[in-house]
Amino acid sequence: ATSIVAHDWWIYHIVAGAGGSVIYDPIPSVFYRQHTNNLIGAYVTLTAKRRRFSQLARGDFQAWTTGNLAALQASSAWLTPESRRTLSEFRKARNGTALSRLRALHTSRVYRQSRLGNGSLLIATLAGLV
Repeated sequence: ATSIVAHDWWIYHIVAGAGGSVIYDPIPSVFYRQHTNNLIGAYVTLTAKRRRFSQLARGDFQAWTTGNLAALQASSAWLTPESRRTLSEFRKARNGTALSRLRALHTSRVYRQSRLGNGSLLIATLAGLV
């Protein structure tokens, strides 16, 4: 059994990875409840950003990534060849020297949705916490 951190993340990656179309609608149509104890979600306040950084530093992000990668690997038969290559390169970004991890991250073309998120991914990769 594998551990998936967020069901919406899982659905997005399987659909996109299998070659399906993902359409972003900027107009919210579902009320998503945010509260101070959310495990994941919007990190807009300084306190929330500090909490997120603490999660990164103590290895929570790395553990989530391990579970997510295991789930994607278990479902790799559904993925396109290009998506399987992306998955393979991102897995390489978790091992080796800092330079080889950065190269693999770049080759994988994996990115986050914000500058802060991309910066955090870069730092986590350099620190071996991805």
